[in-house]
Amino acid sequence: NYMANIGLLLDSKAKLNILPDEHRQNYKFLPPARFLQSGVLVLLVLFSLFTYSNTRTLDPLMTLLPQKKEQLARLNIQREIFNDYMYDLRVINGFKQLRGADRVMTNNVLGVLKFLSRIIPDPIEITDLSLIQETNTEKLLNQLYAQGFVSNEMEDMAESINNIMFSLKLDGFLEVNKLQAKSILDRTKLLLEGNGNTQAVFLFESDNSTDSKTNFNLIIVI
Repeated sequence: NYMANIGLLLDSKAKLNILPDEHRQNYKFLPPARFLQSGVLVLLVLFSLFTYSNTRTLDPLMTLLPQKKEQLARLNIQREIFNDYMYDLRVINGFKQLRGADRVMTNNVLGVLKFLSRIIPDPIEITDLSLIQETNTEKLLNQLYAQGFVSNEMEDMAESINNIMFSLKLDGFLEVNKLQAKSILDRTKLLLEGNGNTQAVFLFESDNSTDSKTNFNLIIVI
């Protein structure tokens, strides 16, 4: 039977199969090979579909990418402009604060100078006046120590001086005898200490004073 023989050819395990033994052994590997091929084909199809799906998904993103890049560039420019604006604003605010602080300092110094012009007696001649803007007590005292102004009074009052606004150093002389000079300077020091804005007053008489001329240094801490 021709059809039966064909069936025997297709069934490699059949005992009545007319295939030679060598061919029969080779045909045993045919079904697993075809199964493997089918599996690989299925995986290839799935991978192709996945790739195609991702490609279709990326197409709109690729279309929007130039627009997003342009938007990002505009945002970077706007951020730089904003940073420049904020920097200019900080500079302007800092300048206003500095100008305001200078105006306050100037008004305070002028007020002290007006006060000094009223209480400084005529025998006292002021030869130099300097502004000390150091506001830290310890640094101020160290600065005065470095200039040679040292006294027990300064050390005793160091702890009571705080929140310094500024200090003034006056250099001058009196052309009177030593006794009169000491009396005038002590009275002037008491008047300065009696002012509510004055924290401390330090008086130093120069060593090179004579009987008819007394040189002095007066430091006023506001």
